[in-house]
Amino acid sequence: MAGTALLVVVALPMTLAAVAGWRGNPRAPQLLLLAGLLLVGWIVVEVAFIRSFSWLQPVCAVWGALVAVLGLRDRGRAPVPGVSPGRSPDARRT
Repeated sequence: MAGTALLVVVALPMTLAAVAGWRGNPRAPQLLLLAGLLLVGWIVVEVAFIRSFSWLQPVCAVWGALVAVLGLRDRGRAPVPGVSPGRSPDARRT
């Protein structure tokens, strides 16, 4: 049961966010924000219920926070067709 919950709450949203970002989907920032917050939430709930600590929990929490911050940072940006992420529109090939 816990494995299925982990799949639905963490793995699926992270996968969807990664695919959306890779494809330049305009909804990628929102998916990144959601996936990052879900990962951080998962870790908080895990620590609260299991009451055991692993070095991997803070690593995953920081990773989730970073993913969420990247989603927040890119929320107002729309992908430009024909331009790879990280390149300016002036760098388009003709």
